[in-house]
Amino acid sequence: LFFFSVFFLSCFSVLFFCLVVVVATAALALCETGRIPQEYVDEVTKFGDALRVSFNSSLAEINNVTLTCSEPLVLNFTQLVTVDTTMLREDLTQGQAVATYSIDVLNSDGVWIPQNGVNGETVGNKVIDFFEATSTTAVRFRCMSSVRSELYLRHFGAYKSQPPQ
Repeated sequence: LFFFSVFFLSCFSVLFFCLVVVVATAALALCETGRIPQEYVDEVTKFGDALRVSFNSSLAEINNVTLTCSEPLVLNFTQLVTVDTTMLREDLTQGQAVATYSIDVLNSDGVWIPQNGVNGETVGNKVIDFFEATSTTAVRFRCMSSVRSELYLRHFGAYKSQPPQ
């Protein structure tokens, strides 16, 4: 179940999964015409476009960093930004290590606030966490537990998602 969950957190895997669900729910229409109804194609295309716009460029990111589980990793912004999504990737050539983690946002009083709705479990190839949009000047990754002391993160980025149009 763990590997299944991690696999479907990839952007393109999510898109593929949604397409499969749409096709599966439209089985009768497919049987009659042999084609995917255009309204489904249009909606899945809008969803894919929204994913591409959302993750085309980050608000801030750190790539290819080695740290210990006790070290927080902070993304600082030069100005106040609205963040609602983070993406984490481990460097799997070094093995998977993160067992649990937290994503925190710095509030206007200088207090780190853990974000509700964050996966908080393993990172693996990629995990994308969505949370309530928050204005901030910093976002922090904290490893809460790991299977070894050194972590190899391939990517930690903060984003503002764009809903489908």
